[in-house]
Amino acid sequence: YMTYAASDNLSISAGRLRLPLFRYSASLDVGYSYHWINAPQAAYDVPFNNLDGLRFDYSNYAGDWEYNLQLAYGTYANTTEDYSVEGNDVVVASAELTYEWLKLRGVWGTSNTTLNLYALEDTFAAFETILPADFYDLYVSEDDRGYFIGLGAEVDMFDWFVSGEITSVDTPDAYLREDMAYYVTAGLRIGKFTPSITYEVKESDDDFKFTEQISALPSAELQASLYGIQTVLDDDLKNITLGLRYDYDTNIALKADVSKYTDDLNEDNDATLVRFAVNYVF
Repeated sequence: YMTYAASDNLSISAGRLRLPLFRYSASLDVGYSYHWINAPQAAYDVPFNNLDGLRFDYSNYAGDWEYNLQLAYGTYANTTEDYSVEGNDVVVASAELTYEWLKLRGVWGTSNTTLNLYALEDTFAAFETILPADFYDLYVSEDDRGYFIGLGAEVDMFDWFVSGEITSVDTPDAYLREDMAYYVTAGLRIGKFTPSITYEVKESDDDFKFTEQISALPSAELQASLYGIQTVLDDDLKNITLGLRYDYDTNIALKADVSKYTDDLNEDNDATLVRFAVNYVF
């Protein structure tokens, strides 16, 4: 990407950029910048972190408050072994306010999104021949307007800190149900040591979509299939992590944590994970 400093307050970037979705979006791949080994996956694990396009960054002061505004526009695309996702006409706006020990953040984003789950390709091909055309177009995830909303807050008194973020990802005109995610983290700074605790939750909306249209269909088997597909990407998980960071040097951090993961939809996914990491910047 390229960045042009239009003034002391405004910069314009063009190319492949990090979307300003989260508190640590800009430094997500730089583990040294935060106290965790990884940023909380319940909120941060989304398939659209990068943007091909433009971003405007503006920062200034209003009295004792410092504020940073970002506006991004472009496209994104991501392909894995399980799915492909594309977003066009992506618009993301964020604002961050800082006053001494308090930091507040809000973000709103929207895009025309197309999601293709490879495991459902044959199923949707069959739906296209069975369902009324207008309902099929409404149900499938093709060029549908999706929305991202996030709020964050942080209190940092240097000796201790508390912060959290909450996000919503929703595509009203598609079979995908809304996902809500949040985390709360707190820690102490004791010399070179930073012990912390983090609690994460990710949940999908329990309500089925398009119930009126589905109920009007003559086949009970087809109705059950349409409802079942809405649960394919559902989440109901919790994770609690105890972590410890040790700042070995000004550019080296040693970390360890233990996490207890609970999946209320599939208990076979329940697990306890112990991790160690070394973060080095130069």
